[in-house]
Amino acid sequence: MGCCFTLNRNNVVEIRGCTAFSLLCNNKIYYGRNNDLPPLLKKVSHSYNYEPVNKNKFILNSSSFINGEEGMNLFGLVVAMTFVMPNQEEIKPGLNSVFLVRYILENCKTVQQGINALQRLPIASSCNILLVDKQQEMVVAECTPDTINLRRPDKNKNLEDFIITVNHFTSKPMQKYDKSNQDTYSSKARYETAYKALYNMDSENEIEYIKNILRGKFGFMCQYRNIHFETIWSTIFDNSENIMFLAKGNPRETEYEEDKVFSG
Repeated sequence: MGCCFTLNRNNVVEIRGCTAFSLLCNNKIYYGRNNDLPPLLKKVSHSYNYEPVNKNKFILNSSSFINGEEGMNLFGLVVAMTFVMPNQEEIKPGLNSVFLVRYILENCKTVQQGINALQRLPIASSCNILLVDKQQEMVVAECTPDTINLRRPDKNKNLEDFIITVNHFTSKPMQKYDKSNQDTYSSKARYETAYKALYNMDSENEIEYIKNILRGKFGFMCQYRNIHFETIWSTIFDNSENIMFLAKGNPRETEYEEDKVFSG
């Protein structure tokens, strides 16, 4: 499953990576993501529209069909996960991160409702869940089966909110639950690239600026070399307008296509 852990026959965790962030700019809210996986998962990765009976309509971007790494629903709520290396003894029965994403998209309309769901549901192992809504709220829930820490956004030079999640816990109290040493497929470098770019953001074209972050124009982001790992899709959501921009491959090599989600 994309960006969540799996166990091989020797009970060794097979690691996944990703970078996701949200920002407020000129009174509009945006989300961006690179989904980084082994290349073999490229063929099974798709974007799906779901219309469940008596539930929220939502779009789900996934490498595993029935659950997903990220999505946006009809109410402009964006939910995304990033993998965190778990301590083996802390893995428990419950929902893993990609099922949490789907559940919240189906059942919630706001960040606060998503937080309430996370606090109620059984969580199987360590993960970050990024929640962003049309009311311009954003939070990263740093989750383990027994603990949830809510990390609130930072402010950039223009005093506008932004928040980032990669493949480790950023908050110091949560780092004792994280076995990655902040180095899951260069997660620290990816975090620092996104942080500096968003902190210093100065652009009249927000979408193009986000594209350039995801393309690695500001530093390391998707430039993996000589490892069996790559950015297999890249996404931007405009929460305010329910618009998705999707690059079906590494954004350094693939153009983003615009999709006016739920427009008809």
